[in-house]
Amino acid sequence: MYDLSYFVGCPFRDGGRGTEIDPVTKKPYFDCYGLFRAVFKHIYGIDLPDVIVSCFNILEINRLYHTKKSQWQKIDTPTEPCAVAMKSNPAHPRLISHFGVYIGRGRFIHTLEKTGSIISSVSDKYYSRCIEGFYKYEG
Repeated sequence: MYDLSYFVGCPFRDGGRGTEIDPVTKKPYFDCYGLFRAVFKHIYGIDLPDVIVSCFNILEINRLYHTKKSQWQKIDTPTEPCAVAMKSNPAHPRLISHFGVYIGRGRFIHTLEKTGSIISSVSDKYYSRCIEGFYKYEG
């Protein structure tokens, strides 16, 4: 069985879905949505559909975000688990470009190209400015 610590420190790889293991860290590779989906499935028992799109294709991420939005209910206050949708790309400041999973106590897990998977605070100065909203899965 997985616990949240399993997912912390996993290296980033575009298209990563946890099926390949990094030989150095011995942890699976994930991209933003791969980690998002794995945490929902293995920690919360919610099996989300897979979506294959490059993490660097902001326009396609936004198109998919708006296409799938009906499956997610926007909520005012984050509850565990919910999606944390962010506008974090300076080149596209009005577009959703990153997702994390709210894990309770003001924290969310996500992965970045330079750091791999980390836990951050929704009240962090940088992330609080990027967060577009919180969404509960309605499937």
